[in-house]
Amino acid sequence: MGAGAISEPKSRYQAFLPARDSMLATLRYHRRSSAVERQVPHVNESLRFADMLHITGLLHVTGWYTSPVLASGTPISPQDMRQEPLVNERSECGGIRIRSSSILTHSGRKLAGYFSAWAHRERVHIMTRTTFEFSRDSEIPEVNKIETSAPIRWLSLGWNDLAHNPGPSLAYGFLVTAMGWVILLFTSSRPALFAAGVSGFLLVAPLIQAGLHELSRRRAAREPVSFESSLEGWNKNRQQLFSFGLVLALFAFAWAGISDVLFDEFFAGGMPETTGTLYQTIFAWDYPGFRMVYVLVGAVLALSVFMISAASVPMILDRSAGCLAAMTTSARAVSVNLTPMLIWALLIATLVAVGFASLSLGLIFIFPWLGHAAWHAYKDLIS
Repeated sequence: MGAGAISEPKSRYQAFLPARDSMLATLRYHRRSSAVERQVPHVNESLRFADMLHITGLLHVTGWYTSPVLASGTPISPQDMRQEPLVNERSECGGIRIRSSSILTHSGRKLAGYFSAWAHRERVHIMTRTTFEFSRDSEIPEVNKIETSAPIRWLSLGWNDLAHNPGPSLAYGFLVTAMGWVILLFTSSRPALFAAGVSGFLLVAPLIQAGLHELSRRRAAREPVSFESSLEGWNKNRQQLFSFGLVLALFAFAWAGISDVLFDEFFAGGMPETTGTLYQTIFAWDYPGFRMVYVLVGAVLALSVFMISAASVPMILDRSAGCLAAMTTSARAVSVNLTPMLIWALLIATLVAVGFASLSLGLIFIFPWLGHAAWHAYKDLIS
């Protein structure tokens, strides 16, 4: 082994960094893939993800790769390894903790259970094992400060996504419109149920938009876009997405109960007769106290749901975040950007009101538009 090979450990150590970066890039790619084990063509051919285990909410992804040092022909000796910080190396990138351990041996001794590469010229056997660990609820990303006019830009970007993917996007619009018709059909003559149904729809709507977020992500990543591919958004991090859905359902049931209590309290003698459309009846009732209390309580619940859901679903899908971490980050994003986010909430409420006022026909366009816009809101809000 030449002296020059031992005198430049730092440069040889730097040669390992691209492989580590490749592992990070592959991890991000793999989290978007439905395959458990995949040969990734755009990275070193010997790089594979061998295992993905969900254990107590912690995701362990272990990969083995051949160091580019071998490909470059730079000789390495065990003495060099002891001089370089490669054994049990720990670092952090984007909230992902990386633990890397490397072992070199002479004479090609077999190391059972590990993927290894053989440097024929120097007869050096190198084994590198890199483990990525991230806890869904332990890493809370930073939130960005946005401009007051940002919601208008989100709507513009969302409309571009809708125009680019009209077929799959409008399919979600028709689905939601059908849900709106069901609500109107069964509650049009029962104001208490109508108010609870519409409000409950607004509370769980962020969860329904998962497929639209996937469409926006695919367009930005220049990946194939179709209604079938958008369904992958529902398969990503399903456990955490289901947990968030339960949280929204609890809010919806709570509001339904509160709504029923308020109607019983103010109309103990019986509900007023409905005349004309339901909208005309509600605003014609001579119960200003009821309207004030109903709107106030509903606004408090709606604001609470908006805070925890403004960026939660995109974050759960895009970052494999946990339900608690996503809700916490979303609430922080709203509190840090209170003025633009209140404008955003007002725009959402106004557009949804227009959609329902048009017998839900407007939701065919409005719902996917808002779903795409919400993805761009998430990308602006979360670092």
